[in-house]
Amino acid sequence: MIEEIYTERLLDAETRLKTLTANFGEAFPTRKIANRLYASAKQGNKTLIFRMQKHGKYHYQTLGILDKQISLEEAVEQSFVYEKQLNTNGYIDDYTYQLQEHRRNIKTIDDLAYDWFIASEAEFDITEPEPLKDMARIQGLYHKHMQPYIGNASISHFDGCLIEVMVKKIRAKAAGTPFSYKATAKMAREIAEKLLKRGIRYRLIDINVASYFTARETGYVDDSDRTALAPEELLYLIQCLEKVRNTAPINVNIVYILLVLGTRKGDLIKAHNKDFGHTTKHLSDDEEADLVWNLTAEKNGIQRAVYLTQFVQSLLLEIVEVQNGSNYLFPARKSNSDSPFISSSTPNKFIRKIAPKLTKVPHELRHTCRTLLSELEVSDHVADSYILHSTRRYRHDDYHLYPARKRASIELSDTIENLIEEARLLNLIEEVMQENKNAKSISES
Repeated sequence: MIEEIYTERLLDAETRLKTLTANFGEAFPTRKIANRLYASAKQGNKTLIFRMQKHGKYHYQTLGILDKQISLEEAVEQSFVYEKQLNTNGYIDDYTYQLQEHRRNIKTIDDLAYDWFIASEAEFDITEPEPLKDMARIQGLYHKHMQPYIGNASISHFDGCLIEVMVKKIRAKAAGTPFSYKATAKMAREIAEKLLKRGIRYRLIDINVASYFTARETGYVDDSDRTALAPEELLYLIQCLEKVRNTAPINVNIVYILLVLGTRKGDLIKAHNKDFGHTTKHLSDDEEADLVWNLTAEKNGIQRAVYLTQFVQSLLLEIVEVQNGSNYLFPARKSNSDSPFISSSTPNKFIRKIAPKLTKVPHELRHTCRTLLSELEVSDHVADSYILHSTRRYRHDDYHLYPARKRASIELSDTIENLIEEARLLNLIEEVMQENKNAKSISES
């Protein structure tokens, strides 16, 4: 009996597929081709779908693309299996079906976001075969800057107006602060684009409105003129640093460490004491163990053992002496702070205060480090690895080009120390000239 029904359904499916192809050609909407079995075509690809109503609810299951993922015979047979499961259990006992049912229940941007976040935490997520190293940062930005404005929005009615409102609200946060929030608004649009792309992937929506916005339309302008500090600017900065070394030693040391190591400000500020230690790798028998910073960059997940020169070690020693037992290299300076480490704006405010002639610092310290490496004739691939700009191939190689990076660090450290000596001499000359000027004014009066 079952074989007869199977044969009948298979013949029906073959006949109706031929008819649909003859009538519509390479594309046709979803049409029934046999009992419980449906088909749709797009650009010549015919997708087979199981569909059955049970207890007033339709159950769907995509079986695959005909002749590429599944044969017509297999589709008819699978539809029998699903039909039996529904009649017996009331549901289809199939992971793919359960996943499709879950994603059909996604109605809002919040639903879509949490589906993405949860999937990214799975041991293997087919939608993100390469784990996103900055997922924690993405989730934080979504909750803080996006969810309040678009979280409850229906994905089926999501349009460009919501993107515009979100961007406007984010940019409005800049009022009364030294920050523009341009980069935040730009990243929010990019995250929205990823979310809507996910919705298209699961056929929840048909269009990704976020993809029609450019970075410039969110108010973001790439600082193409952002470059390293010019030699005279760098010397001016160091002069300013040396003038306040005795009154603000920790902030001064932060700037020097950023200049020598070329790391991102956030990575240095959030550094743990446990990340610093000795290594015995790449050493000959007569060499002492190097002191390194085992750094994992927050932005791109790149890992490096960063060699610490004697100059940098002396700066770190001064910092450790005032830590008061904290686990962080730069613990929060206020007892009521919500963060365990200092604010990311601390170096910015410090430099603006002591060196008012400079703008866009401290990120330019990273550019300056890279430029100085080039001036020292350090090859591009070594310099890029030095500032953690290396390719994905070497993302998790802690000791990538370590000997060459070590030599470069020593040379760069010497360069900065020489500039410090020059700055101190210039400061001394200025002091003497000012004293002479004051003495002359007193004598004349």
